[in-house]
Amino acid sequence: MPPRKRKRAERDDEPLMEVCPVCDEPQVPRAFPAHVRMCRINQRNADQMRVDAQMAGKKNGRRAETKMPKLRLNKSHKARARRAVQEPASLDIDMGYQPQEPLPDLQLPPADPDSDPSIPLVRLPSHYVLTIPHRHSGLPATILPLNNPPPLQTPRTFATGMNPAKPYRPFRTYADYDFTSNCVRWAKGDKQIKEELDRLRTGIWVDGKSKITFRTVKDVKDALRVARHVVPGIVQFERTTITVDFTHDAETKRFSGAFNVQLDFRDAWKVVRSWVCDETLAPHSTWFSVEKFYCRGGTCVEHKEVLIDEPWTGRTWREVDDSLPGWTGQTWKEGLQGPQNQYPSCYLPLHIWLDKGMVSTKVKMHPILLRGLWIHSAIRNASGNGGSALLGYITMPPELRNTDWKTLSGPEKEDFARLKSTIYNSINSKILDSLKARSHYGETFRFGDGIYRTAYPGILIESMDFQELACWLAIRSAIANFPCPKCLVPKHRLAELTQPFKHRSPAAMANVVRRARKKGTKKEREVLLRNSGLHDIEQILWGFANSDPYKASSYDTLHWTDGGKFGRHLWEHVKEVLINMGETNEFNKCMQNLPRWRGMDHISAATLIDFAEGNTFLDILKEIDKDFNFLKQHYTCHAPGDIREKGTTNHMSTRPGEGFQQEVNRHYDRTNGRDAEHQMVLIDENEEAMARLDMIVADSKAQEKQAAEDSEDGAAVVADAVSSDVHWCLAAPNARMSSARFEAQMTRASVSQDFDGFDIALREFLANRYPEFQISFEQILEVQSFRAVHLEFQSRVDWSPQRDILRCSPSFFGHPRYDCVLFNAEEDPLSLARLVALLRCKVPDGRSFDLAFVRRFKNSKWRPRTDWKGCRVVEEASKSAFLPLEHIARGAFLARAWGTTRTNLFFPLDTVDDDMFLRLNNIE
Repeated sequence: MPPRKRKRAERDDEPLMEVCPVCDEPQVPRAFPAHVRMCRINQRNADQMRVDAQMAGKKNGRRAETKMPKLRLNKSHKARARRAVQEPASLDIDMGYQPQEPLPDLQLPPADPDSDPSIPLVRLPSHYVLTIPHRHSGLPATILPLNNPPPLQTPRTFATGMNPAKPYRPFRTYADYDFTSNCVRWAKGDKQIKEELDRLRTGIWVDGKSKITFRTVKDVKDALRVARHVVPGIVQFERTTITVDFTHDAETKRFSGAFNVQLDFRDAWKVVRSWVCDETLAPHSTWFSVEKFYCRGGTCVEHKEVLIDEPWTGRTWREVDDSLPGWTGQTWKEGLQGPQNQYPSCYLPLHIWLDKGMVSTKVKMHPILLRGLWIHSAIRNASGNGGSALLGYITMPPELRNTDWKTLSGPEKEDFARLKSTIYNSINSKILDSLKARSHYGETFRFGDGIYRTAYPGILIESMDFQELACWLAIRSAIANFPCPKCLVPKHRLAELTQPFKHRSPAAMANVVRRARKKGTKKEREVLLRNSGLHDIEQILWGFANSDPYKASSYDTLHWTDGGKFGRHLWEHVKEVLINMGETNEFNKCMQNLPRWRGMDHISAATLIDFAEGNTFLDILKEIDKDFNFLKQHYTCHAPGDIREKGTTNHMSTRPGEGFQQEVNRHYDRTNGRDAEHQMVLIDENEEAMARLDMIVADSKAQEKQAAEDSEDGAAVVADAVSSDVHWCLAAPNARMSSARFEAQMTRASVSQDFDGFDIALREFLANRYPEFQISFEQILEVQSFRAVHLEFQSRVDWSPQRDILRCSPSFFGHPRYDCVLFNAEEDPLSLARLVALLRCKVPDGRSFDLAFVRRFKNSKWRPRTDWKGCRVVEEASKSAFLPLEHIARGAFLARAWGTTRTNLFFPLDTVDDDMFLRLNNIE
């Protein structure tokens, strides 16, 4: 047995330790008085900070919607506790930086400062976003500081194919893959492909043997067929026949019988799984709902404002997460109620889009698109991997497509309408059938991030115009007695926007249909159905869980606002008023004189537009300042609820889906018109397979290049990030020259009045702003001008990084363009200026400074004849001045004032985008 350790004997020369009465830490006698004195000073400072924080909390308490408990650090290094304090369990909080000590659990009560004044306060960022994930996720709360540089992006996941060494597989050679990708990308027909292969085979294009192994068009098609089967992530279309028996439901003999519909469709659940299991999409996916709050920091966490942006911040997703079974692996499982799963329960909300469009003068196509709302909007609303998936086309039997509505009698028209609705419902039911059982019971599988979860799919958002929505919900048209898809508002009360009306629900509407079917006569049945605005059809989502079809119907800014209230009502009235006043030409002249702006069409003759898409009406609406008793106006009262439940309106809009109609037109043009839908889905499969393979090949090249660079210069070792205040990048450079030569060159140009005395003015500006350089008149200043600048700024809408590309060019597409900017000044935080020149000035010691030569605007006393609320008129100065680029916040859009002969008066327009609206109206 080991020998017993002897107790160490105390030495006579060892100093005695004294315990501090303030912090209870042992100290040597020599430093003890100074230590106690500093501890008392620190304690007084902490007490004063605590009092200030409590006073600030009382003042801000009236304004705060919700208050979080104070976050305080617990001292873990005490030598002897003065009194027992129970420390709460720690909850990790990712603040974008590493705090010195862990933060306490947000869900547990903090330590009381009155009971233990030795607990110091946590210093939080001055402005930040607090994100609290749902409890099923098991993830910590996170804090995103808004006054710090954004966190570094994590390295993206590269896509891998079936053979990492040969990413172009299943093609034999890289040349075969490249040739096929080019044919699919440029939509080459069989005739053109055959001509190119013949040139390769006969030696017209190459001498000797070609690397392309294809000999005929059939070889290319066979390779594409194999690619559709084996390329990862591709969901193929299935072909089936749907039979609709309308024998017993028909009132007339003409439409009595069975109708067969050939349907090419993608299994919706296979599409969902392909997205969820994709490792490249996992970093851009949010599997659980979150609560987001904009907070002001310091010593007290306040839920100052609830933030809603993506669908996972909405109320509906959170309610579904609450209703799903809990996870037995959670550390707080004793607090869960109801059934529990072995794996985390995850709601997979879906966005469905339907709309018909003309692909020729006589043919309409009716595509169905699906999107995954857990994928970030920047990816799911774009084309490519993670974007919308085509589920199929709604098609009608030939005997119905060839029926002329005008030749039908009254009863035949009713049969025809009900038969089309029944077929419409049957097709959608078949396409979404694989989601029905899984919405109730879920399915457990491995997600793209490597974690097993039980997934419960559901339809959260339906984006359709009203005609499509009426067919989807099986409700009556806009002229019905109860036309609203969300509530039972009578038609004559549509203008009462503030009055509450009973909302539709699946259970209530299904009960109405059941009661109607029990009525003895058709008249009694129709009366009951009309009183709820329904048809005698069961809506397909009634049998789904977590899918309320009436809540899912959403406010569409394209059809309800831009192309609806404005395009079909307001704009027509505006044109009529302009014609009656004889001001049409003057209005078009004002529209033509508007400056150009990135991302917005320049419309010259707006009053000549008789029909346009909703995006065109939106551009007109941005460029002008703007007895409703119809459905689209009534639907405005549902918009706030839709935002609270499902996120902001950009996620519900049909606008992203409208771009797919162009693809539909392109696909139809490549068919021969016979069984066009079948040919079009094969074209879509080919494009998706090759796009996926293109991504795999591109990622393989990027990995090889990155590995080569890392091995060459040791770039695999990541250095600590450094902060930088530079938020701009100059572009389109001109020649570098001396400031005196630049003045002479610009003086000879048409803008000579701005550059008179430029050299002296630049030297005076640099001498006043940077006196340490002591620039003499004899020294040469080097100047380089630029024609564009890229400005990075943080959006006030969602604090996301945004970019403006501003032009400062004498000839931009044949026209001079000098954009305006919004900059920060001491006298006015909303100062405006016009760019005259963008400069990089190099002083003799080698340092460079980026400057803007601008003409500032000042507020004018002139007012227009129609002085609207918030009208601001600014006057452009005649002299130019220098402005450091670090003071520029973002670009601005100014329109020349009408109703005056003065050419230096302008209206700042706040309707260009949401961030501009908040800034110009000084809304925090």
